[in-house]
Amino acid sequence: MVLPGYVDESLTSEQKEMIKQRCDFWKVQLFVLESKFRYHAPLNPIDRQIIAKLQSSGRQLNSALNGAAERVRSQRGTRERFIHGLEISRRYDGPFRKIFRDASLPEDLAYLPHVESSFQPAAKSSAGAMGMWQFTKGAAKTFMPGGRVDLCLDPFLQPSVQPIT
Repeated sequence: MVLPGYVDESLTSEQKEMIKQRCDFWKVQLFVLESKFRYHAPLNPIDRQIIAKLQSSGRQLNSALNGAAERVRSQRGTRERFIHGLEISRRYDGPFRKIFRDASLPEDLAYLPHVESSFQPAAKSSAGAMGMWQFTKGAAKTFMPGGRVDLCLDPFLQPSVQPIT
């Protein structure tokens, strides 16, 4: 959904309310649809559209619809972060692939930072993972030189990876 006005890191109370109303709308739609489906009640055009969308996911309709109302959530900025991550990834793709190739590892591991951090070298997660590769303190102790977690912020610093023979 497109929110009106300027959208910053924090939303206005009006923007938050719009998101809440949209989520509540879809929760009700899915809850009612699940009931209709369970009791073979007649479906309206919106119900049929939702069912078609759920079926296009490839999952069994029963499993996709069962409890769907409880799984409604919202997430902001995904499209923008994804596009920005693609743009940033261009500068890292070649060097990362070479590092993995030289270590006899799959080159496709170069895509991992896109999922972990959208290629943001200074990324920090709520779980304490840091850097583009999202190393936790435990992983840093195991794989980073000297076990230093602050080294996770250097995207080109190579962890202690032994080539596969």
